[in-house]
Amino acid sequence: MDHLRYYLLVVRTALSHSLSVAQCALFLCIVAAGATILLAPKLSMTVDLPVWARTVNIWSLSALILGIIFAIRLVLAPYWIWKDQQPSFERRQGAEALNEVFNRTRELSTASIANAEDYKQWESKVDAHPAWMRQALHKKLPADEINLLIAAPAGPLLNMGGRFGRDHNRCLNYLHYLEQRISRAVDRYS
Repeated sequence: MDHLRYYLLVVRTALSHSLSVAQCALFLCIVAAGATILLAPKLSMTVDLPVWARTVNIWSLSALILGIIFAIRLVLAPYWIWKDQQPSFERRQGAEALNEVFNRTRELSTASIANAEDYKQWESKVDAHPAWMRQALHKKLPADEINLLIAAPAGPLLNMGGRFGRDHNRCLNYLHYLEQRISRAVDRYS
C-alpha cells in the first residue's frame, strides 16, 4: 500500500510541480511562434521538406513531444520529492539530537549523590557536558545556536538545595536553565 501511495505522489508531483524558468521560456517561444504563424501567415517560409517529413502527422508529433516531457518529469519527480522533504528531515534530525541532549541533561540534574566521591564524579560529568553537547549537536544545528544553548545567560541564581556547597548549587542552576533552553529549542524544531 505504501508503494502505491509513493507512486501516486510521484505522478502528482510530475503533473503539478512548478515549471522551471527554462521550461517556461521554451513554452512562451513555442506559443509566440504559433501565434505569429497564425496571425501573419505571409511571414512563414516555404521549405522544401523531404517526403518522410511531409507524411508526419503534426498531432502525433505533438503528442510524442508531450509524452517525452511528461516522462522526463516522471523521472525527475522523486528528486523533487526528496528536495522538498529535505528541510523537514534536517529539522527532525535536530529535534532528535536535542531530545537526546535533554534526556542526558535531565539525568544529570536528577542524579542522586550520596557522598563526596559521587559528587566529584557528578561534577566532572557536568563539566564535560557542554563538550558532549557540541559533539552530539554538531552538523544537526547551527553552531551559533549550539553556543547559545550552552552559554546563554542563566537567569537568577536559585537555591536548589545543593548539599555539597556553592559549586553544587551553581551546577544545579546551570542544568536547570539548560533544560529550559533545550526544551524551547525542541519546541522550535518539532
